[in-house]
Amino acid sequence: MQNPPKAVRSASRAALAVALLSTALHAAASTPPASVAPTPPRPVGSIATTLSLPAPTEYVDRVMSDTDQLDSSERKIEPYNAAGWPRGVSLQLSRNLRTNRTTSSTFGGSTELRNETTSIDLNAFLDTPNYGTLSLQALMLGGGSVKTLSSWSVRQVGLPFDGGWSADNAFGVTTLLAPELARRSSRLPLPIPQVQGASTQWRNQWRDGNLTAGASIGEPGRFVGFPQSRFDGTGGKIVSLFAQTTYAPWTFAAAVAQGDGIILNTNALAQTTSGSLITTAPRGSPVSVYLAAAHAMGAVSWQLNAIGSRMVNDTSLGILLDTQWRHDWQSHQLSVFRLEPSLSWLDRALPSDLQGLAYRHSYTAPRWDTSANLELFRSVSGNTPQGYFGNAALRRQVSARLSLGGGFASRKYGGTSNSAFVFTQWLNPLGASRLQLDVSNSALAGSRQSLTAEQTLFDEGALSLSTTLSVERLSLRSGTSGGGSQRAVTPGLNSRLLITDNLSLQANVLYRNIVGTGGATSNSNMALNIGFDWNIGSGWSLNALIYENRGVIRDVIVAESPLAPAVINTIKPNDRGVFIGVRYGASAGTPVAPIGGKPGSGFGRLEGVVFFDGNNNAIRDASEGGIPNVVVVLNGRFSTRADANGVFAFDAVVAGVHTLSVVPDDLPLPWTVDPEHRIQAEVNTRQTTRISIGAKKLQ
Repeated sequence: MQNPPKAVRSASRAALAVALLSTALHAAASTPPASVAPTPPRPVGSIATTLSLPAPTEYVDRVMSDTDQLDSSERKIEPYNAAGWPRGVSLQLSRNLRTNRTTSSTFGGSTELRNETTSIDLNAFLDTPNYGTLSLQALMLGGGSVKTLSSWSVRQVGLPFDGGWSADNAFGVTTLLAPELARRSSRLPLPIPQVQGASTQWRNQWRDGNLTAGASIGEPGRFVGFPQSRFDGTGGKIVSLFAQTTYAPWTFAAAVAQGDGIILNTNALAQTTSGSLITTAPRGSPVSVYLAAAHAMGAVSWQLNAIGSRMVNDTSLGILLDTQWRHDWQSHQLSVFRLEPSLSWLDRALPSDLQGLAYRHSYTAPRWDTSANLELFRSVSGNTPQGYFGNAALRRQVSARLSLGGGFASRKYGGTSNSAFVFTQWLNPLGASRLQLDVSNSALAGSRQSLTAEQTLFDEGALSLSTTLSVERLSLRSGTSGGGSQRAVTPGLNSRLLITDNLSLQANVLYRNIVGTGGATSNSNMALNIGFDWNIGSGWSLNALIYENRGVIRDVIVAESPLAPAVINTIKPNDRGVFIGVRYGASAGTPVAPIGGKPGSGFGRLEGVVFFDGNNNAIRDASEGGIPNVVVVLNGRFSTRADANGVFAFDAVVAGVHTLSVVPDDLPLPWTVDPEHRIQAEVNTRQTTRISIGAKKLQ
């Protein structure tokens, strides 16, 4: 099958643009599509709000005439070299002109500091039959106050040994290793710090079980900066050991980690105008221990977690027992827990000073999707009166084009808060629309009402567009932003336009304008990125980005469970600038044992974004931002790190079917991507395949 002629493609894009404009102006009704795609999978215990998008029109093959030839841009792509081991390299030279804004607390107003940096970003890999896959990632910055090898990592994946053993090794920026069971519990997952050091992980699998063990050591830190994120260490050292073994139906895991001179509260980190972290918070040498046992047989499973921590003079113990069982379309989970005060995992605080039980129920049917959760608490120390947290949600698939739903949450423990929402989502000629009403109140913070409209345009390849518009009103209690009331309007847009076969334009903007009365503050927050990518040919490309970041856009009044994982404060920039880069990428070789695909006669580009899927609809809405600095793995062997916008890319990927996954340890809690979830992507010669990967909130 051949691609349609260029003139046909251009005419199709023009027609699509005209249809979009006409529909937006006149809101004309149209006959709904005849078929819909299946609803994407969702985590158990969450409420899906997905309305399937219409399937694309079936493509009719066209026979090209003898005069139809590849255009000039396609001729610049050289044939794929299949000789030798798989290997590749991507090198980018960039210039970032950045202006940082700071606000003076003494005199008011703001000052601006201009900073110009030049960067070299290198990614390379080599796949060998006897030494695994070797990969290198390095970012070198120069100019301004930064002149260093800012972040680097060397990884070796799948190093084989006799007896069925294999090993993964990493040097440079990596994560503190922990057993898989430590991230499986939705009520008490372990946070995984990032470190600059080294790690090793060994695996063996036999008929009825497997064994995984590893160790890691390094200096903790955090990625900072935009649009090029560098790793900034905070001093000290962390050492960890872990092991996990499965002998069906049993699984056991253990981990121990110790810090030496590390910051005890990572939320206390601040940032200088140059982007470096201020590391003057108290330090110590905490110790943490994790033990777990799990049993799964048939429809019933249970997991017992025990966490012990010692920080300064505080020693704490946490125990959580989860039992789950399924019956037809229903699932149940019963949890019993006792979490002593000051419980932590090294420098990260965990839910603590809680004891009680929790029950969760979910029901999933072709047209109904419901979930309910009830948690009862008492304070271990007796400092907080007993209380509860409960929430429930439902979705009704009225038809193939329409779904309705809603839910509520209520908390009475260490403060009273309530929230509720209702939504409707439907198909239209352009894609999927969603209208949602949210109300919430808190005895400490105040109340909030908001109405949000979202439109996701069906992606026809040449154009993708999602928009959001939210109108909200906040009534603030005295002591919260000065009290009074605020009115806010938040429009947003996320779009991509393929102008030609080799030139694309991207735009992402979310703006929030707040008007305060009665003592409440007035301000505006914004996150804006406008960029383009030009594939020049023969592996060369040019990209540019105009960006402006102002403040942080987040909900201030929410009803959350005391068992919810602690959220690490994200350091947001307050800057604007222009980023320009020139990139070269190439790959060659034939896999010895390919995973997910086989080599073809050419190659294409595989790119995408990992994003926070806040409403769990498997679509990236305009209000949902990218997840920065996560590791994305191709075919289980080749890895790359997403940038500050959550965007990742694999240059010159052999044509065929490939598999993508996200390393869950790199995701900030309470967000996660199912480690068993694999995304299939087909790469075609001389084309770019784009993938969106949504992270879900732990429920």
